[in-house]
Amino acid sequence: MPQQYYEYYSNQGQIKRYKGMGAGVLGGLLSVFVLPKNIIASCNLMPGVALINNQVVLNNDDDYRPKKPMLYKLDFTLSLGYNFKRFYVNLSYGGGTYFTNLGHGNKYHSNISNAKLAVGYKLKKKRAKH
Repeated sequence: MPQQYYEYYSNQGQIKRYKGMGAGVLGGLLSVFVLPKNIIASCNLMPGVALINNQVVLNNDDDYRPKKPMLYKLDFTLSLGYNFKRFYVNLSYGGGTYFTNLGHGNKYHSNISNAKLAVGYKLKKKRAKH
């Protein structure tokens, strides 16, 4: 944070670095839709909660550990795929958002997203049923 803004924040609001490590659980809902012309669409939503070991380092190099060790998470994935006879193509977009309380009126919120394009080749032909 630029020094000219220090007067607007408490000492605990002048955060230089934050790090945390945790473990938690996710649960979710997945819906798959088979569309015409060999197209498959899917949607996935997964909320989660974790216990996290946080450390906050302030601009004056003091540090503290927040009293509430909870992290809340929400992940999602949207996907669209197409099947050819010997190839398949899949395009997916996913993201996650994370929330935790750093104490002293400070909150941490992070968003991560990614997109993937997968192209594959089927090694074995489907055998004809007799």
